[in-house]
Amino acid sequence: MDRKAARDAIRALAKDRDKVRFTRHARKRDPEAGKPPISERQAVQCLLSGFLTEDPTPDISLTNGWKFTCQRTADETMTVVAGVVVPETKILVITAYENWLFTRRSKPGPGDDWEDEWKDEDEE
Repeated sequence: MDRKAARDAIRALAKDRDKVRFTRHARKRDPEAGKPPISERQAVQCLLSGFLTEDPTPDISLTNGWKFTCQRTADETMTVVAGVVVPETKILVITAYENWLFTRRSKPGPGDDWEDEWKDEDEE
């Protein structure tokens, strides 16, 4: 299965909430590790409007299953969902989290407390 076919299958299945299942692990994450839990609604939104970060690979535990990682960025927050899609059948979300470490701004803006740390030596 190529990336486009997987994305289309995921989006079609995610429209029907009954076809999206969540593992216990996907519901409980470790904020101290930088992966706070997200709601099922946020995960489904990622499935509906996110993009696949790599080509799907066959899953050995689910017949006709394909492992995937989906990512969505909104309001400077990255949502990540990893799971298995069985085309025309279901999506099993294995993990879902918000990436706290991601920000679109690569440098602090004016007025940030740590702005001085980004100055070049010849600016001082």
